[in-house]
Amino acid sequence: MSVIIITATYDGYQLNRLGQAAGWWGPSSESNQRQREYQRYKDFCNSPVPDTGNRCSDLSKQIDHALKYIDLIEAFDARWNPGRHANNSLQQLQNTMKKLKEQYNSECTGKGKC
Repeated sequence: MSVIIITATYDGYQLNRLGQAAGWWGPSSESNQRQREYQRYKDFCNSPVPDTGNRCSDLSKQIDHALKYIDLIEAFDARWNPGRHANNSLQQLQNTMKKLKEQYNSECTGKGKC
């Protein structure tokens, strides 16, 4: 936690606006935190997994990406909106991850479906 020491006289209104905008205090600090966490998982979702040309490596990275995305959504939901993604979004992600794992097992390990 940061400590701010003010050594000069400031306009209290301006100082309060600055503190709220920075998320240090006030009603907007919680909504700012929620928005930052929401944006974090949306940015992660929208970031493509770079294609390396190695199919097995790419599948592995896509699986890791899906797992991380699921973790971010579950953490967001647990803190801000329990159950929000429980039905559709998470199920779709888990289905996608299952398909990726099946592809990986079939193409890269020779084990077929597990």
